[in-house]
Amino acid sequence: MSTQVLPKSYKLYGDFRPDKFQKAVWLASLFGLVVLWISYTFFNWLAGILRPGFEPSQSLRFVFSFVRLLSLWKVLLPLAIIILLHELIHALCLWIYTGKRPVISATLKGAGGLFVRLPSWYISRNIFLVVSLAPVCLITLVGLFLILVIDQTYVSLLIFCLAVHLAGASGDLLSSAFIFLQPASVYLTTDGMIYTDGTENLPKWKQKLRSIMNLVLARLG
Repeated sequence: MSTQVLPKSYKLYGDFRPDKFQKAVWLASLFGLVVLWISYTFFNWLAGILRPGFEPSQSLRFVFSFVRLLSLWKVLLPLAIIILLHELIHALCLWIYTGKRPVISATLKGAGGLFVRLPSWYISRNIFLVVSLAPVCLITLVGLFLILVIDQTYVSLLIFCLAVHLAGASGDLLSSAFIFLQPASVYLTTDGMIYTDGTENLPKWKQKLRSIMNLVLARLG
């Protein structure tokens, strides 16, 4: 459920706007490097199985040369398209659930990048999880399908783009894990505010993990 007017029983639970947690943003970027290595290794292994004759690379190697520099656009262009598509999926999901068109903006603060905002709207936890994870799931699934059908000369580039996309989505993955630990009754805003009515029915393992994450965020704030 999404609404512009919260019930009076709801109070602010936490302010998790990214600009208040710059250390956490950079920590998420470091986590993204781990995701990059793991996903690149996994996609190479999978492509080796799905595409006979494809020779998977087991490590990321960056060799700088003038020729490679001139052809850098061949990598940057598909990455730019994927990044834009990622945010458009966020925006489309919000539009579907609220009927209101979100705003896509860019920032140079923190790690920088594009982001989607829908001011003055409160979104339930489960819907927020769908909005957060939809781009990662859809783009990854489409990418895995493309590994099966595209020309083999482009498989390595596709694998790299998929891995970079997952690494770039590390913030979505980490924030979704935190949101999953909240009660289903909470409402969230796209700028990082969480509201609760005080009724919690969480299993102990979720309460413990949420307490740990809250402690980590407090240390990084």
